[in-house]
Amino acid sequence: MDFMTCLYYNVPHDTIDASSSNSRVHKRQIIPYCISNQNEPLLAVGAFTVRQTFTFDQLRQQNITSELLYSWATSIDLVEDYEIYLRNETALTDPLEKVFYNCSLGWFGRLCQYTFIKSLSLVQPTFTDVVTQVFDIKLEEFSAEVYQNPRSYTVYSCYTHIKCERDLPHICLDWREICDGKVDCSNDGQDEMFCAELEMTDCSENEYRCHNGAQCIPKEMYYDGKFNIDCLDSTDEPEPLLNSHCVGDPSFRCEERSCPHSFLFPCGDGECQQRSFLYSNELIDNYDHCRNGRHNFVNEIVLSRNSNLLISHECWRAMFCYFQYANVIDDKANCGRHPCNELLTEDCIKIIVNSCQSTPQFVFPQSSLAFVSEIDLVYDINALLNKTHSDLQPTYACFRNQRCAEFLGQVTQVANKSGCKRVPFSSGADESVYWMHTNWYDDLIDLVRMCNAVDPTALNMTHCRADNLVHCQVNQRCISKSRLMDGFSDCYSGLDEKELLSETSCSINDHYRSQCSAKNDYKVETLCLSLIFDEDFLMHKCLNADDILHPINQAEVKIPPFSHMCDQILDMDPIDGESDETHCADWPCDNAYTRCDGIWHCSNGLDESNCKNSMCPPYTLPCVLPTNNSVICLPLSKMDDNITDCRGATDERLFCRKKYPFETDRRYKCWNDSNCIKTKFLCDTGPYQQDDPSVYNHCKLYGDDQHFCHFFDTDSAVCESEYTGNRTIQEKILCGLSEKYILGGYRITQDVLHLSAAYAGYYPDDLFGKTEFIIDINNSTSLQLKQNDKTLLPKISFEDAWFCYRGIYVMVSRNRNRRCLCPPSYYGPRCEYQNRRVSLTLQFRTMHLSSTWDTTVFHFFVRLISEDNTIDSNDQIIYSPLRDCNTKFDVYLLYKDHPKNRSKKYSVRVDAYVKNDLTYYASWHISIPFSFLPVNRISTILTIPLNVQQSKHGCDENSCGKHGRCIRYVSSSDFFCQCDTDWKGRVCHIKRHRQDGCRCSTNSLCIEPGLCLCPLYNYGKRCYIESSSCKLNTCLNGGFCIPDDQRVSHSNFTCICNEGYWGERCEHVSTRINIYFVNIPIPEGIHTHFIKAYENNLAPHERTTTLTRITPDKDFATLQAPVLFNILFIEFNHVYYLAVVQQEHSLRNYISTTVNPSRQCLPIEMLLNSTDLLLPILRRVKDLVTLFCIYDCINELYFMG
Repeated sequence: MDFMTCLYYNVPHDTIDASSSNSRVHKRQIIPYCISNQNEPLLAVGAFTVRQTFTFDQLRQQNITSELLYSWATSIDLVEDYEIYLRNETALTDPLEKVFYNCSLGWFGRLCQYTFIKSLSLVQPTFTDVVTQVFDIKLEEFSAEVYQNPRSYTVYSCYTHIKCERDLPHICLDWREICDGKVDCSNDGQDEMFCAELEMTDCSENEYRCHNGAQCIPKEMYYDGKFNIDCLDSTDEPEPLLNSHCVGDPSFRCEERSCPHSFLFPCGDGECQQRSFLYSNELIDNYDHCRNGRHNFVNEIVLSRNSNLLISHECWRAMFCYFQYANVIDDKANCGRHPCNELLTEDCIKIIVNSCQSTPQFVFPQSSLAFVSEIDLVYDINALLNKTHSDLQPTYACFRNQRCAEFLGQVTQVANKSGCKRVPFSSGADESVYWMHTNWYDDLIDLVRMCNAVDPTALNMTHCRADNLVHCQVNQRCISKSRLMDGFSDCYSGLDEKELLSETSCSINDHYRSQCSAKNDYKVETLCLSLIFDEDFLMHKCLNADDILHPINQAEVKIPPFSHMCDQILDMDPIDGESDETHCADWPCDNAYTRCDGIWHCSNGLDESNCKNSMCPPYTLPCVLPTNNSVICLPLSKMDDNITDCRGATDERLFCRKKYPFETDRRYKCWNDSNCIKTKFLCDTGPYQQDDPSVYNHCKLYGDDQHFCHFFDTDSAVCESEYTGNRTIQEKILCGLSEKYILGGYRITQDVLHLSAAYAGYYPDDLFGKTEFIIDINNSTSLQLKQNDKTLLPKISFEDAWFCYRGIYVMVSRNRNRRCLCPPSYYGPRCEYQNRRVSLTLQFRTMHLSSTWDTTVFHFFVRLISEDNTIDSNDQIIYSPLRDCNTKFDVYLLYKDHPKNRSKKYSVRVDAYVKNDLTYYASWHISIPFSFLPVNRISTILTIPLNVQQSKHGCDENSCGKHGRCIRYVSSSDFFCQCDTDWKGRVCHIKRHRQDGCRCSTNSLCIEPGLCLCPLYNYGKRCYIESSSCKLNTCLNGGFCIPDDQRVSHSNFTCICNEGYWGERCEHVSTRINIYFVNIPIPEGIHTHFIKAYENNLAPHERTTTLTRITPDKDFATLQAPVLFNILFIEFNHVYYLAVVQQEHSLRNYISTTVNPSRQCLPIEMLLNSTDLLLPILRRVKDLVTLFCIYDCINELYFMG
């Protein structure tokens, strides 16, 4: 019997970077890693891997429960079989199903046949530990000082579901090379078949068109987090910052990512690199290649002697050595002191001429994969003798694509290659249009792109077959209008990038473009540039950087945080004449955003002088006296007075900051000297190096960088993070000179500064000193990953980590033979073959989140179905509207047949059931637009209707016969037949076989054979196992318990608390708040916005919004705080009031507060005149800084403190 063993890996939200957890949208992906048990030998079972075997009857006699059995790391299927046995007390027919194998430490599987541990270990790693360690090794090894190339240990990706003939069959096609705008298959370009359809993609007003045309995504998904990529080509997240991480990231954001444009090299794991084409001896190097080694793997084959047999060995060796391939791949040519190694010397030219005489015109490399699959590069010995250039250029470029040769004018035949043009060359029709010389390589790349007829029906035509296409006149090519001004030349001579076509970039009504005034060399006044441009290219195109208008949701312009305002360091170039350092007269350097953050924002240190746990009284700061190194508290009046009183000039910090604004650790000023040194040089000489200060001291005049030191025998200087000694007070003060944040424009993009309420004060005033209990939420387990001691885990070798390519190795039987657990996107002995699939990202929304839905749990069945209603694959999502409203779910759906049956039409159906009572709720239909693509990436938002979806008018009940009912899809006129359990087919007309009958538990709902809907507190394929995570008192005070997905945890849960309670288990009583209204009309209801801030810049603030109604008989509002909070705003009639401020998170029983007109967060329309309203946002904020809160016209509340 062939069945699969699968282990599940729950992808953590912050796999790449801790800052990704700050995104407003969270990702949820559970990756199954599976291995087929077909042909698994029973010899795997033995005393070495199995402690003891038990029959089910023996387990029952020892009172072993199914819950206890599960806790022994037993498979869920076996636990469920045992539970069925306990309930029925009947023997099972299959002998394997009634035997439990109690595995030895480190072994697992139904027969104890698998292990991850090579030798004896007392610590058994979890599967999460193994996956994490495998991908960490892949990521960390690249940055190691001694780089191990993975190509010696791994295999590379192979997409075999189209017939692709290549010059070198050993180099497989990656799915990312299909429909990428260049031909890779020599058999009629099979990889680019049907791809013209992508150009004609047109999206609706509320959608964003991914640049390659393969998707339209909801506008809400555009630019919603740099790691939340929803487009296959990743163009929905400008600068997604993924490239260098993908080798160590198994999740959707890398596996379902293609390269954003044609001539990037796909590494096979989501990373894209510049192609290592052969054109200069400086092209290939160690800094621009795939981290998984695929780049060099291809080069090794292309450049090998066996792939270049048409030239002599010495000719091949000379070419190999000249291009320095020995530097990055194995030196098969033994270059060493070869005359051609690196330089084109006269001796090298002689060797090439003499050794290549037998083939005076030769192609190198022989395979066009070294350049592009459509161009062969030919070298002519005679031309080499007359060489005038310092590098070795090919003499001819020969085009396999006949269309290229056609509009290049007269071509010739060279080295048995047709369609050849001399390099450099020009168009025969107009030499001024296209001239190739020093940039011949880049021009060839562009030329190949232009030659491809993206829309074959446009050949020999003057117009295109769709309105959303634009015609390239010379190369008779139709391209999508979205390609206008996108930074890549798609039309001959780059007409699409010069605004010389019939359509211009601003005529296409694309909201996702940056607008600016064009430079004088354009024939239009305004440009509308694609957002896949980088900032440098915008500057190149636009007349003035100040007038670039970005889309509102693009947020390209980085606005400095308030703590960076007016600190005498310029963080941004002026926009409309306004920067962070202009109009600073009224900006207080000591405010809620700068106070006590470890940096002097005030030149006299005022903002750091009244901090908690300070060693000095208010309005004084610590100072190390230069005379005797004693510590005093120096008053602020002596700070920034141009007289240095303290060692290191801690009282005159502006001097070093102005002199070295971007070296934030260069802040120690040497005594009576203008020299500033880095704090890492303080006390760095050690106790035995003090005899000769002139040698070891960095302050050369007086050596005062070492005079205050209490030396500790360590290799690290006292201010370095590696220092293990105890610092003295003097050392702490002087090490504190190093500033915490990078200064200048770079820090805007790198630093994430969050709201702090540490010094916000209190309102109402009586809250001060009236704390019942203070909670430190910075230590919350929801913020910090649990750090287990990973040092005790068995180590995984580099070879083992790479053995299964993108899968996870596992060892089988006592011989520990390596096999592979493959993720859904791969299959094969070493997970090298790529699956054809649908990659689905779903986000759910409710039309109205009422309190009745707080405890509703939906169970979504996501199915890939053919037109006859046959299911190819399915997945499941458990969704709580209250818990998961900002969560995206990533799901793989695989085709059953390899390759996919092209005669069938497929789509995705999503069915929603209410898990609480096992009732059907609604269904959605998602079409698969481009069946020819290897990966159909679909990202969408599904809105859950208020009411259960029923048959509607126009849906013919007779269409589904007697054994089904007609159901309409949400937001669609289409319908489907929901069949009775024993029937199937498009119209429920086919009777199921008896062996297909349902085997679900009696308290569950059979969706169809093999697919059961379990009650909320049951799980398993047939729903027989009871959840152990939600017990009677798991959630206290009447809270509602939702168990986590059992594929990743059988103990985790979420509590939905009743009003008046909060906490992980609803264990805390909420603070009751009475809000009284003075001189304000009492509203019928208010929105309350609770803001929770974290200290030490640990995380972004959180907002919780509730609605509170006020009965007519009351003149105040009563509510229960659902969370700990620092700030409470209330809102009614589109007016905001600041109701409560508390700088610490306090558990209070009761708060009474008053709102009156003076507590209103005034809209800027009331504060500024019509002229001032047009000022940039930075100027508006600075003018209104004295108010405690303001409300700006872009719907942002600013708490000024």
